[in-house]
This record gives sequence, structure tokens and C-alpha cells, in this order.
Amino acid sequence: MDFVAIERQALHDLRDSSKAIKIPSDRENDRTADTLAQLVEKLKMNEPVCVSVQVHDSRFQKYACTTPVGKHILELAARIDCSGSVVQDQITENQCQLLVSFPERLANVVSQNRNATFLFDATLYWERLCDTVLLFHFTKAQQADNGEGVKVDTKHLLKVLKMLAVLLLRRGKSDIMIRRLGMIPKYLFDGEHFCDRFANLIEAAFEASKQLHFSLKSQRRAEVSSLWHRWNSLLFQLIEKRAEIKDVVLSALSALINAPAGGNSIQLANNVFDTVCAHQLSIAGPTRAIARTIVKDFLPAVAGAADANHGLTHREQECFSALFKKWENKEFVTSADLSLNMRLLHPVMYALLYLHKKAPAESRFPDAFVGALLNGVTIRLDSTRGPELRNCAMTVAAAYATLFVTSADGVAPLLQDANFSAALNEWMKEEPGTSQYAEAVSAATQMKNKPVVAVGLEMRVSSLVEVFPLDPDEEYHFFARPSHSKEEKSIAAQTIDAPVAIVQLDSTEAPLPSFSQQKYAKDELGEHVSILSSIRECYNALVGVGRSPNAQLHEVQEATESGLRGLSDAFGKLRQRIGSDLFNAVSRETGPLVAVLLPTLISLSIHAPEDQKQYLVQLRYTIIVDLIVLNPPLALNQLGGMVYRSNYGIYQRTELIKAIGEAAFVLSQVEVAPASAASTGTGHEQAMVTEKLQRIYPPIPTHELSSGRKPSIVVSEGKSTRRWGNAVVERHNRTRPRHYSNLLGDVAAAFVAVFLHKLDADHFAFFQEVDPYTPCAILDSLTSVFQGITNVRHVAAELSEKNFDFFFAVCTRHPNLSVRKAAWASMVEVMRTWCGVAPLWIRRKDGERIFNRDAVTYRSLVFTKTWLSALEILQHTCADMVQKSDPCGHTALIAVSSLRDLVCDRDDFYSMLARVEERALEE
Repeated sequence: MDFVAIERQALHDLRDSSKAIKIPSDRENDRTADTLAQLVEKLKMNEPVCVSVQVHDSRFQKYACTTPVGKHILELAARIDCSGSVVQDQITENQCQLLVSFPERLANVVSQNRNATFLFDATLYWERLCDTVLLFHFTKAQQADNGEGVKVDTKHLLKVLKMLAVLLLRRGKSDIMIRRLGMIPKYLFDGEHFCDRFANLIEAAFEASKQLHFSLKSQRRAEVSSLWHRWNSLLFQLIEKRAEIKDVVLSALSALINAPAGGNSIQLANNVFDTVCAHQLSIAGPTRAIARTIVKDFLPAVAGAADANHGLTHREQECFSALFKKWENKEFVTSADLSLNMRLLHPVMYALLYLHKKAPAESRFPDAFVGALLNGVTIRLDSTRGPELRNCAMTVAAAYATLFVTSADGVAPLLQDANFSAALNEWMKEEPGTSQYAEAVSAATQMKNKPVVAVGLEMRVSSLVEVFPLDPDEEYHFFARPSHSKEEKSIAAQTIDAPVAIVQLDSTEAPLPSFSQQKYAKDELGEHVSILSSIRECYNALVGVGRSPNAQLHEVQEATESGLRGLSDAFGKLRQRIGSDLFNAVSRETGPLVAVLLPTLISLSIHAPEDQKQYLVQLRYTIIVDLIVLNPPLALNQLGGMVYRSNYGIYQRTELIKAIGEAAFVLSQVEVAPASAASTGTGHEQAMVTEKLQRIYPPIPTHELSSGRKPSIVVSEGKSTRRWGNAVVERHNRTRPRHYSNLLGDVAAAFVAVFLHKLDADHFAFFQEVDPYTPCAILDSLTSVFQGITNVRHVAAELSEKNFDFFFAVCTRHPNLSVRKAAWASMVEVMRTWCGVAPLWIRRKDGERIFNRDAVTYRSLVFTKTWLSALEILQHTCADMVQKSDPCGHTALIAVSSLRDLVCDRDDFYSMLARVEERALEE
């Protein structure tokens, strides 16, 4: 029986059992448990997976597997033809998706039956699936041909296996995959076959962790998520536990990095090297064994050839630059976890030994790393966190003096200190085979007795280090006080001023059409060309096209007022048809105007009486919101440079920021017109009648009706009409259900990037104690964005996780108390969006926020491990703030309590269900 039939039968039986009427006394004959038990037997989950491969010809091989899942994988590979059709690839991917998500779909069906218990071991299912994928990868072909198996093209099978591996890793099953990889027999870890197939597995892990970093002004190369770093970290932990496969895996990784360039091999090789030699050493905090493996065994194999001057290769420079930058990072030393600081000692020490071994005759430390090394030593010696950091500094200082200082006068005073020499000897004792290494090198150095050589011990401080961080990919340090802002940003500062090409962010890559073009071949605009004409005339009036240079002030004011009123009327008509063909056509036509119209609107000088001035200012605000809604990519691209520009005042900047949040709110709730309203004749007549309806006095009392069903008395202008007849029509229109669509999900990353794309000093200098209004407005707009994407689950979770660090930095480190309190309120909404709960505060049309009493929805709650870890961090932070009597501690306590209530409510809900079931069993 194949997998598809087993799946169909199991789901059918479970649905039938959920629909059946059960009596509590008959619970012992529960069909659900029997169905799940039979399903485990049919899938052979309690049996080990066995795979056999037989050589058929140069292209095809015969594969056989003992489990239904493995046979289904072979069927998927056999169905693939050589046409390379995109549709065929999509079908195969969907089939793989169904295979991977089978436990979840099974749980959904079981959850429909309140009396059933889900007894299916999903972890065991995924373990058997990983076993199947790995054995198909690494099992070697045999020459014997017994006629069994399915003839499959090896390339097609590898394609299916890659899809399955990508889907498994994206679901967070990297720990299961690595654990099952470590249980493969040793004879499979050998030969060129393993290296080739291991490269395919690494490519799958890289594909699963790819993420496009959104940029408003350029499309950057594909970046990787934390999944990629976790995969490689687990891989190195595996080879340390299983030493017999260490050399084979390192050889396969080295061959992957050193492979000739072709296709995506360069990008994959660079990312493998970066995550192993840069991220694992500098950021992940490796154990001593892993650090020794990377520096002593892996780095020499992938370093490449040195130049003619016997210097460091490019890869060695990249590896050690990242390491010593982390070593001299003052904030890492003072704020990061103490265990990470302690583990950083091992990579630095192995780096010193590596550099000394590379050129032992010269014994010269690279000049590029001297300042960073000594700066890190000084910071740790001055630190008051504990003796552990001072011990790390003394160990590194003694090793540097022993290995690289050629003067006996320079070495002796340092090593004569008992603490320095003891720290170095203690570290060297744990190094296999080098217990006397320090003493031997020290004696040899003292015998040289060379004259003192100036090695540039004075620390060189660049002016660029004094400024705020310039790299948007770094941690969010820009909110820190000035004393905390000295970061290692010299490399980022050199590249921040490089010209960046502007890339079209529209759906098509062709250039935008000129504004003069008012009609298409398909005639999308139809009879609405007048909208474009109005927009064009208003644009000319606001910008001043054709205006005399001698125009008087009242003439300019009249043109400004007419331009604002005209744009408001034109955009008001379009707002009712967001997402329609007309809306998209006008969006394309008006695209070139956005770059000029937005700065013009925000810089308008309005001279009018106070009441009229407030009205025109409100019109301007509405027009800016409509421009963002009309063309989000181009408008946000322009606003990304305007929001933090110094030539705008606080109120202008705040108005722009609020407009961005308002536009996100509009896009998140776009009303979809019913199908009946799309008809030409009836719909047009109904629209005309609706426009003429007017409310009359007195209205019918509505206190007994809900707000959504309040009728009103209306009367229409005309000769053959009844006074009360339109009230019935209005009530019917009110009771018609409304359908909404969320268009914010596709452009949510752009809305976030407007505020967080540029994090340099010029943009965030005013975020210190001078201007609390702008950061509060930014947090409010970002909150609106995250609230708007709550129901867009494929976007909300990832975007919330990526930007958690930003909100956490503002909560804890911004110098202004009001901003920190606002950040805690925003943090609550981001965390709720992350786990799939409705917003705690909802926004009405008038802009006022009211408490949402229907916020908790149990069916949408998804508490991932990352979310729970983030909540734990917030709890520890809140506890510290309360203990230190922080002024923001009360706000943080309320925020964390509201998030903790979500977890407790979920647990109470399920415990209540369990008690009900127990009570039913007792009865």
C-alpha cells in the first residue's frame, strides 16, 4: 500500500470518527487511537529504514526502499521528465510539502474531535523521513542486479531530496537532520561519492536559509538567516563527538570551498567560509575543541595561496579581521554574556599560534591586527565584571609577548609577573602536545636579545570609530548613550559613501512610463482619464510649473489651495477602488511624480486664517497618505531619505512618519467590492442614487440595535420618491457583510525598512535626549505596520523575529524615559503579532486607540522556541529593572505580564479541557 493511499485512508477514518456521536462510557473503544496505531504500523515507523542502490547505466540507477515514505519519494523522482517545466517543479514541490507536513495535517484533523487524543509521534516520523533522505544521499551503488527497485534518474532523485531537505530545515528540523546524520554507518563516510552528495546536502541547507535582504535603494545579494549558522554549528558539534568522521567531513567542506567557480558555487563557498571561519569563531562562542578544529585543521585547507610577500591570504585576513574586531568590541566585553567572553579567548589564542606558525622566522604580528589585539587586552584589564576577563587579557598579552615581541627587554617584564605567566601556562596545559611550548619560545626569544623594535603599541584611534554605527546589518547600537557608541565601524564607514544604484521596485523591470502617456492599448483607464488630468493640473499648481516669477503671494496661495483640493478629490475617488485595474493604472502613470511631489507637499508654506490653515494641513496629510497607498515602493523609497533629513523640522518629520503608519493601516484593511457591484448598468445607477441620499431629521431610535446595524432615515431628491422608502434600502445596505483584503503583507518589509534601513550618525543623532517626538512617532508607525500584518502569517512571524532586536534595544537603552515606555508598548504588539494574536489596542478611523477585548484567539496561537526565548529575555530584563527601581520598570512589568498571560491562558485552556475529559471518563 503506497503512502498516498495510507494517508487518504487515515484522514478519512479520522474525519469519520470525529463526526460520530460518542457516549462517554464507550471511550475505551476510541477509533482515533486505533486508527493512529494502525497508521504507525502501515508507515513502518518502528522499523529502521533500509535503502539499496544498484547500478543500471551511466544515467539511471535502481533504488529500493522498505518504507512507504521512501517508495513515495522514488515515485516523485520517477515522474519528473527532462523538460524542466516550472509547472512540473511546482507540482513536485507541493508533493514534497505534503510529505513533510503530514504530522501537522494529521493533528489538525484529530483536533476537530474534542474527545480524541493525538498519539502520533511526529518526531519519530520526521526522524524516519530524515533517515530516508540521508540514506538515499549517501548509499553507494552495488554492481549486482536482482531485478528489484525503481529505475530513477539520479539527478531527478537528488532534486527531490533537495526539496525535502529544504522543507525540513525551514521547519526547524536541523537538529533532527544532524542527529540522524551522526547515526549513519561509518562506511558511508568515505570516497568521492560522499563528497559529492554532501555538497548537495549543504546546498539544500544554504537554500533553506536564504533570505533576500530588503533595501529601498538597491537589491542586495541573498543573505542567510540564523538557520544557516545553526546548521554549521551543529555539524561541527557532531564531528567533535564522532571523531572517526571528522577528517572526511572537513575534507568535503574544504573541497566545496575550493571548488572551481561556476553557477552559485562562489556564493555557496563564500557563505560556508564566512559562517565557519568568521561567525563560528567570532560570534557563536565555540568550545575549545571546535575552535582548535577550525583554526588548526580547517583554515589551512581553505586559506589559499599567499602573495609574493608571504603575507596573509584574503581568506585569512577575512577570518582574523572579524575575530579581532569582536575581541576589541567594548560593548561585547561589558554587556555580552560572560561565557561568550570566556569562549572568545580560545579562538584568539589559536589565531596567535596560527600566525606565529605561519612565519616563525620573522615572528612579526600583522600590523593590521595589533591595535585591535592590544585594545581588547586593555579593555579587559580595566573591566570590573570579574577576574575571568582579566585572566583572559593576561593570557593573550603573555602569548603575544612570548610569540611576537623580539626584544628581551619587552618580554621579561611582562612574563616576570606571576599572574601573566601563570595564566598563559594554565591555558597551554590543556593544549595537547604543547605543555612546554610557552617556556621554550620564551627562552629562545630572550636569547635573541635583539634591539627594541617599534611595533606601534600606541593605540590608533580613527575618527570614524567615534561615530554611530554605519552598517545596517550590525546590531542596533544607535540608541545607546554617546559613551557606548564607540564601535568597530571602520570597514563599514569606508563603504557607506559608495554610490548605490537605484533599482526599479515595480512589478516589472521596464522603466516607468512617462506621465504624458494617458491611454493604454488595453484602455485600462476607460472613462477615468479625467483623474489623470486632475492630478497633472494639481501637480503643476503645487510645483509651480508655468507660474510667473513675479507672481504675488495671494496667487501662489490660491494655486496651492486649488492643488490640494484637487488632489484630495482625485485620490478620494481612488481610495474606494484600491487594488482595482483603475487604481493600478493610475499608480503606474503617477509614479514619476512621487519623487517631486512628496518634498513639495511637506515644504508648502500655507498662509491662511487659522481654521482654513488647519483644514489645508489636514488635506496635505491625507494626500501624503494617499500617495503612499497609491505607489508604496516609490513613495517609501523617497520617504526613506526624507524622514531623517536635517532640513525638515520636528513637526514636518512627525507628519511624514504618521502618514507612513496611516498608509499601512489603510493597506491592511482594503474593502473588497462585491461581485454584484461590478456590473456596469445597475452598479452605476446604485452609486448615483447613493451619492444623492441625504439624512433627514428626526432619525429612528437605534438604542436597541448594534453599531453595525444602525439604520438611518434618508431621502433622495426627485419627483417620484416616497419620504420613508429609502430607509429600507439603507438598512439592507448596512446589513450586507463586508469583505476585506490585506495588501500590506507584500510591502510590509518596505514600511519597516523606511525607518531602519539607514542607521548612521546623521540620521539618528537627534535620537538622543534632544527630540523624543520623532522616535515615539516612529515606534507608533512601526506598531501600526506590525498590527496590520497579524493575519499575514507567512510574513508576520519572520518580520517580527528579525526586528525584535531593534525594539529590545530601544526598550532598554534609549536615554529618554518617554521613548522607552513607548517602546515597551510597541514590544507587546510585536510579540503578539509574532505569535499570531490580535492586537491589544485597535485603531479607529479617527485615529484613537481603544482596548481590544476580543484579542485572544486560541486557534492562531503559535509559540515557537524563538518566541519563548524572546519572552524569557524580556522577563529577565523586567526583573532587573524592577530590582533596580528603574522608572520604566512598572511599564515593563505590565508589558511582560500581558505577554505572560497569553501563555498562561493557553495552558489553562488545555488543562481545563483535560479536566473535562477526565471527568467524562469518571462518569
